[in-house]
Amino acid sequence: MQSVEARKAKTASTSWPERFCSVLFTSLLLLSARASTADSDAIPGWAKEVFSQKLAARYRYCNGLHPSHFEADFNGDKKQDVAVLIRNKSSGKIGIAIILRDKGVTILGARTPFGNGGDNFDWMDRWSISRKRKVNVEADGGTPTLIGDALLVEKN
Repeated sequence: MQSVEARKAKTASTSWPERFCSVLFTSLLLLSARASTADSDAIPGWAKEVFSQKLAARYRYCNGLHPSHFEADFNGDKKQDVAVLIRNKSSGKIGIAIILRDKGVTILGARTPFGNGGDNFDWMDRWSISRKRKVNVEADGGTPTLIGDALLVEKN
């Protein structure tokens, strides 16, 4: 352990730009840590409860994209559901948990294979919502008819 005198001497020998950069770096780390938890804090309470009861043993929230979750009516029941980015605790694979308002859950990726997205959505660098009334993509040669809102996942 350094004595008080040794620490004072070390601080005195450090230039102000070095001290400034050190303080700035520490501040950015603190802001980054706060931002990474802020997105999961914004998830509705009822969805957090379902996550805690049904998913927390195998998955954790993943803040790899912004936003880290969406609220939309995915099953057409006119109630807001939640899609949240997750990471499988054992494999580290990334995916999406769709948590329905009726407390049903569907896992896409995160070690659960889903279509051509596979079992790891680490390739995904953008996602958005396609509202039921507005579809801008074609699938298999036609425009799909949605029963609810849909997630659009993309790789640039």
